[in-house]
Amino acid sequence: MNVRPRGRKDPRNLLLLLPAFALIGAIWAGSDWALHELQLARCPAGTFLASSSRVAGLFAFLPPFMPAIALGLLATNWFAHAIPPLRRFFETGALRGGQPAYGASQRMLAKLCAVLFAVALPVSLGGTFSQFCLADEAILYQPRPWSALNRYEWRDVTSVSTACYPSRSGWTASYVLALNDGNAFDIMGWEPATVRAYPDLSRALHGLPFSFDASGVERGCGVSFKGMLTHRP
Repeated sequence: MNVRPRGRKDPRNLLLLLPAFALIGAIWAGSDWALHELQLARCPAGTFLASSSRVAGLFAFLPPFMPAIALGLLATNWFAHAIPPLRRFFETGALRGGQPAYGASQRMLAKLCAVLFAVALPVSLGGTFSQFCLADEAILYQPRPWSALNRYEWRDVTSVSTACYPSRSGWTASYVLALNDGNAFDIMGWEPATVRAYPDLSRALHGLPFSFDASGVERGCGVSFKGMLTHRP
């Protein structure tokens, strides 16, 4: 597969798209899993939900996608070249189409991969160091990568405010915990994980003297977990 074609593209390159896309998805998913495990490692025992806030999560988990593309193409090209019949098949197509040969294509991809990883890695690590941990006994919250991971008791929650509003991707929900020192964070960084953790969250908050505001949940909210947004824990 060539990423920088010159002249006419050879249709046989399309045969590599499916395995390349599968590998790119696997690499991206693996990098996101590793970043999440890094966050969990900083959380105490009994943590039932750990993540970055919605905005910080974009910086943590999206940047690996671009180097995953370069690495996926690099590995797919290497595999196709490692098998002699495949190598002859794709090299012939490259020569006919006036495209870069395998070696030139791989060198370009390797350089691109190194540059993208050098950019994405510090951004992603910085995003993971802006995180929260919700544990049975306490809340840990680090608002910025350079600040401390502060510990709070559940009784330090002063308010819970929820929202549900239409967006380009459908309905977007938020569930914001405000703390007694003025810090607040949205635990809806990854909605399925928050929904799964809600029974533990509800148990931790039950009976505490915080205010609950569901005024941001618009009529017609189309999420399956709407009850979680409209009812006090």
